[in-house]
Amino acid sequence: MQNQIYSRNAQRGMTMYQIMFVLIAVGFMATAAIKLGPAYLDNRVVISALDSIHSDFSAINTQDVTDNEIRGKVQKYFQVNMVSSEIEKSMKITRIKDKVILSFNYELRAPFMGNVDTVIVFNNEVDLAH
Repeated sequence: MQNQIYSRNAQRGMTMYQIMFVLIAVGFMATAAIKLGPAYLDNRVVISALDSIHSDFSAINTQDVTDNEIRGKVQKYFQVNMVSSEIEKSMKITRIKDKVILSFNYELRAPFMGNVDTVIVFNNEVDLAH
């Protein structure tokens, strides 16, 4: 008799409060993925653009390449991949001796829930000369 009571209690399953907690946690994670996912996808496009431009200019002398040519390549890549113009505005080309550094340092503010916003900071750069 004692074993039957113990086994019945052991098989009760989750309570209503536990189910609600799990649903709230899953809902929070889904909301975070939906709201923040596009920013991270855009950053993946920025990284692939930097890799592509680096491979395009690695075979030539980057000192001969003008900033406008670099900007043109980036604009074409971003236009094809529909990247935000705000990210494009953060582009910075720095020339130091024999280095040509292309960088995108930007932050995005995304509304999360209600009056809560998230700020996501991205720092990407590549040396086109090497």
